This record gives sequence, structure tokens and C-alpha cells, in this order.
Amino acid sequence: MNILITGGSRGIGKGIALELNRAGHNLLLVAKTFNNLENAKNEMPDQNLRTEIFECDLSQESEIDKLLSYSESIDFKPDVLVFDAGSARVGSLTESSFEDLKAVMDLNVYQVYHAVKRYYPILKQSNRARIYIIGSTASYEAYPSYPLYGLSKWSLRGYSLTLRQELMKDNIGVTLIHPGVTLTDQWNGINLPENKYIVPADIGKLVSATLNLSEHALVEELTVKPVSGDLQ
Repeated sequence: MNILITGGSRGIGKGIALELNRAGHNLLLVAKTFNNLENAKNEMPDQNLRTEIFECDLSQESEIDKLLSYSESIDFKPDVLVFDAGSARVGSLTESSFEDLKAVMDLNVYQVYHAVKRYYPILKQSNRARIYIIGSTASYEAYPSYPLYGLSKWSLRGYSLTLRQELMKDNIGVTLIHPGVTLTDQWNGINLPENKYIVPADIGKLVSATLNLSEHALVEELTVKPVSGDLQ
């Protein structure tokens, strides 16, 4: 299948990309930094498979138009969309600026909304269309250290569950995955034992496994945490 992954150059997005490459899928990786994208492409285990990259600031709606134009220009019609791009900001709900909130919402929520609208006609042409949205355990519990991030993830969960119902008629499945604390560069400088994290490959393996279900089966929502419990 052809799979488009936002945030595919590092962290969870890259972990998903590596596993889907191993499973034999063609990829279009999208992220903000070209060097990171190029490095991720070079790390794909099977270099014989198609891996395209596109540098794009997904927080800007006009950039998503450019992404669509690029994918059309290279004849990459995705069967699957994976949305992982996101950001987190430390700050109080009462003291942070509206600009701070808007920046988080633009990337964590609105880019998904805009991209789904643009790729919807293409997905309807696929026999096995799926949308994966990477949420967070912050989607259903308070995250006092990252309240703006938590607010965006609650919004993303509401969007995802509603989208699932809306796209049933088109046989397009929507899966929402909530990772707990994951070993990414977000946690650089924080000295915690390895058993306090899950790793990006864990999420990649889940995406790959659920794509192998029969065409009539869909995992709607998943939560993945470290065995020892989650951190906030």
C-alpha cells in the first residue's frame, strides 16, 4: 500500500515508518526539516521500496496544499494516512497567550482536519483506505505540565471519533492510538530508566499489525503505556 506519514522523520512517526517499510509498504514521509527526512529515508531497512520525502510546515494550511500538489505530481495516491506530527508547549492555561494555543492547535489538530479534507477524494478510490491518528494519554486525562498540549489532544480525540462515524459510509477506517511516555527526543536530558518508556517501534508494530487484519475489521482506539505506568 501507499502510506503518507506526517512527522515521519523522527520519534513515533519515524518508528512507524521503519516498521511499515519492513512490512513492504511504499511511503511518503512529511516533516518540517529536510535533513531529518533524508536521514530517515536512508535508515529504511528495505531501500528497494519506494520512500518519498517532502519538507512541509504542516501548521500552515497553504503548505498542505503544496503537499497535495507534490503527491499528485509524483503519482503517489495514499491508501493510508498516518498523522503523527505535533508539538507540546509548557505553559499555564491562564497565563499562556492565545498565540501559543493557536500554534499548538494548528499543528496538532487543524493540520489533520485540512489534510483529511484534501485527501478524502483520493482515499475513496482505495479498496483498503485507513486513517491513523496518533493521540496521547493526554487525550483523556489532565496533563498539568502540558495543558495546551492536553487541550489539543482532547480536541483531536473528539475529531477522530466523529470522523470514524462519518467515514463508515465510504468504508474508510479511522484508528486512534494513544501512546503513553515514549522514548523520543522530547525527553532528552531527563534521566529516567528505560522501563519508564515505550519505544517508537511499539507504535509502528501496532499500526503494521492492524493493517494486516481482514478488510472488514477495524481497531477503533488503542492505549499503550509502559508496564510500570505512565508519567505526566
